Formats: sequence, structure tokens, C-alpha cells
Amino acid sequence: MKTILYNFFERYIKMWKEFNDSEPCIPYDDSIEPILYIGTLDVDEYVQWLPKNKDVMTDFSMIEKEYNIVLNQDIKEYFNSYWFLNLQGFFKGINVFLEPVIPGKELDNFIQQLEGYYIIYKELNDIPIGFEVNNNNLIVINNITGKVYLNDLERNEKKYIARSLGDFIKSISFKK
Repeated sequence: MKTILYNFFERYIKMWKEFNDSEPCIPYDDSIEPILYIGTLDVDEYVQWLPKNKDVMTDFSMIEKEYNIVLNQDIKEYFNSYWFLNLQGFFKGINVFLEPVIPGKELDNFIQQLEGYYIIYKELNDIPIGFEVNNNNLIVINNITGKVYLNDLERNEKKYIARSLGDFIKSISFKK
């Protein structure tokens, strides 16, 4: 997973530089530890950032105990590889966004999504890891097989989209 994420960020940073002549930018958030920020705020209060190797490993034992599950290894590796503020692009024309891993907040949104998913389904066979931007369908990983699906909550339907989280990330492009 670490190599897959490294390759994704290499492509992402290269694309961003070619298009914007800068490092990736994101709206400044003073509640985020500034270790990923580089440079200063621009006039629109955006700041450049770069991913960094994650030096503190996240312990998932509390989540696993609370929900009586063992999280898929891809999920654990995803959250323990890099600190980053944005992972998004297009998967087969679909605008997708995966959970960022933010220093000091790396699991906040993930836990919130997990709790919401559990309330709806009363189990965690699938683990939400992101969403489809335009339709708000969830991107979920089957916790046993590691397969990735788009989950349409309104229709209660799942559509298979990738063999693994790694394959999914490798397939993300930056053009629709």
C-alpha cells in the first residue's frame, strides 16, 4: 500500500505542478497540525502541502474491539503509510474522494463514517473509506475480501469497482 500511495502522490504532485506551477494547494485550516503545510497562505487563504511518511502508527484495537471486527489489512496500511490532506481524482469518469490522513485527526472522520454506516446496516461487513463526489455514494471496502464497491445508500445497492484498495488507487486518474 505504501508504494501504491507513493506512486499516486508522485503522479498527483507532477500533475498539479504542470497545471498550477506549484505544489498541491488546499484551503488553510488552523485546526490542522501544520507539518504538511509548506510556504505561506496565498490571497485566497490556500496553502501548499506535501504528503509525508507517517511516523506514528495508528492503533485500531479500540475500533476493532468496539465493533467486534478485525479491519482489513489494506485499511490499516492506508492509514499508516502517509500523512496527507487530499486524495481524489477520477475513477472511470467518477469523481472520487478518499479519506485524508491528517496529523492529529487521522481517524476522526473515518470513525464518524464508520459509526454512521453501522447505524444504517447494524454490521460492518463493508467499511466506508471515501465517497463519490457527485452522487454522494460511499466507497466501501468489503472487510473480508478487500474488494471495493460503490454503495448507493438511497437504493441500498452496491456496485463492484475494484479487486482491492490498491487497485482502486492505482486506477485513479486526474482527467475525467
